[in-house]
Amino acid sequence: MPNMSLFRLTFSALFLLTCFCSGQDKVLVRAHWEAGKKYTQQTETQTTSSLTPVPGKTIEQKLSMTQTTGIVVKADATPPNKRAQVTFENVVGTLNFMGQTHSFDSKDPQSAHPLLRQALSGTAGKTFALVFDGEDRYVKAADIEKLSADGSNITGLAATADAQQIAGLFQQSLEIGLPQTPVAVGEKWTSEESLIFPQAGAMKVTIASKYAEEVVREGRKHARITFEGQISSVAKPDESGERVVTLREGSTIAGQVFFDIERRVVSLSVFLANMTLDLSGNTIPLRQQVTTRLLSIADQP
Repeated sequence: MPNMSLFRLTFSALFLLTCFCSGQDKVLVRAHWEAGKKYTQQTETQTTSSLTPVPGKTIEQKLSMTQTTGIVVKADATPPNKRAQVTFENVVGTLNFMGQTHSFDSKDPQSAHPLLRQALSGTAGKTFALVFDGEDRYVKAADIEKLSADGSNITGLAATADAQQIAGLFQQSLEIGLPQTPVAVGEKWTSEESLIFPQAGAMKVTIASKYAEEVVREGRKHARITFEGQISSVAKPDESGERVVTLREGSTIAGQVFFDIERRVVSLSVFLANMTLDLSGNTIPLRQQVTTRLLSIADQP
């Protein structure tokens, strides 16, 4: 006959363990955008690529870029929605190529190397809006015409499409790897994103994430979220030849996000992508690390 005391003890222990696990505090890891505040971010991007102009000869190219972004949040015309006005305030960068270093500063773009000026000068000063509902869920992008207009204020369909892609990529970068529902320490989830890159088309990103631990950072409790995933091309280059860049199989992304539980905002995120691009038949290994820090949250008049 079974030992009923042992059975009851075991059952009680399992019951208490189950209650403890199910009762752990869950956190909604979703950025809160408060009207009347300005959020200032600094994003550092390190990109290393290898070029092979002729067989047997490899040239390494390193691009370092630092961008300051201001996000001013106001009440939207449709309550309880909120409108976050995103402005790329300043961009500086350096390019190391063939033994030479070239610099760029958006405050003086004309002094930069033509290649850097062409690649980076169109970013600083650009602005657009992201609309969120009362629960901080993304609704739509707005003010796209401010992002897509060129120097003569003529906006074409292609420019508008590119502007929509830039706004969409920025919004996705704010939330990539994060859960849609509250999670507790140790929980895992998977997600799938479709990203549109100009010149390269649609990319599918499949991500496995985990609420790794609760940590104290800068004196406040943070949820540390880790993730890793695969990147693959969805669309091939079209017949017009506009999309000449494709992505080889085996490209990966990994990273971690520190979410400030008290202020309900991401204070630090680090992404690392290892990709192999195919550019008009040339294979280009590319490694990119993107680090975004929250510099400040300030009151707005």
